[in-house]
Amino acid sequence: IIMPGTYTAEVINGGSISGKTAGVGINYANRTSPTIGLTDATVTIHNGGSISATGGSGIRIQDASTTAINTMSNKITNVGTITGSGAGSSGILIQGTGAFSNTIINSGTITGVAFGVQLNAGAVTNSGTIGGATGIQFTGSGNDVLTNSGIITGSGGTAVDMGSGNDTVKERPCKAAAISYSCWATSWTSARPLLLTSIPRPTSS
Repeated sequence: IIMPGTYTAEVINGGSISGKTAGVGINYANRTSPTIGLTDATVTIHNGGSISATGGSGIRIQDASTTAINTMSNKITNVGTITGSGAGSSGILIQGTGAFSNTIINSGTITGVAFGVQLNAGAVTNSGTIGGATGIQFTGSGNDVLTNSGIITGSGGTAVDMGSGNDTVKERPCKAAAISYSCWATSWTSARPLLLTSIPRPTSS
């Protein structure tokens, strides 16, 4: 899907979507004939089935526009499975330098080889399973928010990389006891880059 101008796109999947470089790929881009610069765009993806790629990221959203962009709003809700395969892949990849507003809500399973979820900024709420060599990575300097009551695993040693910015991590009681990124009922905010591998569980009073 290539989105010039002011566009709204919605993908609702209850079956199976599979591709090579991406299961669902969306480029924010300019149209050259006739010339239309991208100004505003909204993407909503609801997955209750399976989205996968055989040689890339399950869902890939990227900014390929060369014009000033007002807003790019992306919301992904997953209750199914999203899978990336191949070197460097993510289950969900959102990248670009524009004014992105990203929300990911997962109660299913999201996996990739390099990253479960990699995004430039935004909010991730997880009550399911997210995994990769790095579970979740925020690449920008925004004030990102992670709310977790599920399982986030980083097979390469990092479960969560919050990037820079004034980030907030909120933990909720877990369904599983032994996970790479332990979850408990607490929250904290860091003005420095926040890199999480495993954190001692607080002793209960």
